[in-house]
Amino acid sequence: MALRVVEVPGFLPPAPCAALVDFFRKNISALAAENASPAFSNRQINYGRIPNELPEKNLINQCRWRIADVIREAYGVKHVYPDYTDIVYWPPGDGMVAHADNANDDGSPNLFAWRTYSSVLYLNDDYEGGNTYFTHLGVEVRPETGKLLAFGAGSEYQHGVRPITSGNRFTMPMWFTDQLNYVEL
Repeated sequence: MALRVVEVPGFLPPAPCAALVDFFRKNISALAAENASPAFSNRQINYGRIPNELPEKNLINQCRWRIADVIREAYGVKHVYPDYTDIVYWPPGDGMVAHADNANDDGSPNLFAWRTYSSVLYLNDDYEGGNTYFTHLGVEVRPETGKLLAFGAGSEYQHGVRPITSGNRFTMPMWFTDQLNYVEL
């Protein structure tokens, strides 16, 4: 199958996107965690840290499985399970250098080699910059509230994020696997 980046505008309506941004702002101090990458420490809320009784947990869970369905259909694969999900805040000046989600720069497997697909759900678009770009595919995606972006996790899908020049960017990145033992519960 040819390499392609899947874009689904309006995957999540504006109201639930705004609710997730509001949830993040109200709960970041209580639910944030340290990250292996210091740049993301205390700027993300992981799905596993959200109490089960909160409606946002259910909303995120529904999104995860709907996105798995999109990936299955778009890429013609049978088994796709959510591996890791969080909500991330990107302040002005932040971006991300090009990288692959399951491979090192030389193409060798990284610490997350079991990941087969990646996605980003844009929760807002009232900021400047923050486009997602794919170095080998010549694709650049402008964020839109509620838009889903899905793509392979391998080195052929090396991607990055242009720096945010003004405003605050909120996203819900998710990674997927074909291995049941890595399913995020």
